[in-house]
Amino acid sequence: MHGIITDVAHMLEAPLAEVLGNHGAISAATMTNAELLRCENDLGQVKSGFKADLIVVDGNPLDDIGRLENDGAHIPLVMRDGQIFKNELASA
Repeated sequence: MHGIITDVAHMLEAPLAEVLGNHGAISAATMTNAELLRCENDLGQVKSGFKADLIVVDGNPLDDIGRLENDGAHIPLVMRDGQIFKNELASA
């Protein structure tokens, strides 16, 4: 299943970023999805009182959207439900 998700992510990455730009692609994956799910008062932003799972990215995904790829090479840390997970495979 992971391979299928990775393939879909690669298929969508370039066209979405080309059409919307990197900022627009990231917003579409976060804020826009929260709005579509009618959860925009709880999700989709890093803001006081909002629920958030976070990823720490080595580099700026606004400059290089590839930093968010599923291989995790540029994602050293993930916070999910308040727990911190370190990625030992991320480049140092």
